[in-house]
Amino acid sequence: MQKGLSLRSFLAEGGQTQVLILAGIVILIAVAGGIFFLGRMTTPKPQPSPLSTEAPAKVEDPTANWKTSISKGGEFSFKYPPSWYPEDNPGYPGGNNVGFFLVGTKADHGYGDHKGNEVFTFELSDDNRSLADLKNNYYKDATELTISGKPALRTSFNLFIIKPSQTKVLNIVGGTEEARKYIDQILSTFRFD
Repeated sequence: MQKGLSLRSFLAEGGQTQVLILAGIVILIAVAGGIFFLGRMTTPKPQPSPLSTEAPAKVEDPTANWKTSISKGGEFSFKYPPSWYPEDNPGYPGGNNVGFFLVGTKADHGYGDHKGNEVFTFELSDDNRSLADLKNNYYKDATELTISGKPALRTSFNLFIIKPSQTKVLNIVGGTEEARKYIDQILSTFRFD
């Protein structure tokens, strides 16, 4: 624009295009700014989720109403289902061989070739052999595991061999269908003193 030139004369000399372009840019900036600010106002801001006041679901202990068996010498204890009852095997005095039977059945202890009706048995005996020796010489198929912090073997026929001390071995047989339903829960309750 020259000095002294009026808006009318500027527009008459072809300045209309420049004014329209400038007006268009201003309008575009105004529209874009409006959309930006409108979008910020209508977009909900993420809110922190309220802390749950509910207590976590309590996991029920499936062995809570089970009975507890304690070895005669107090070397170990474990829980067993209330539908079972223990009875010392009369062929092994001292209570180191105990069979568990279904409530309502007469105890018939197995020995040798005689198959009894035990659902579960344990025998604690003196044995200086290591688990490695037992595995290498007798139970080659056994899997090594730990039961309540004690080294153990599990054979393919559901015999568990635990070394509660250097001089003792605990044999657990739970090969019946009834015992297999509970064996993992029973083993999880073992405590050694």
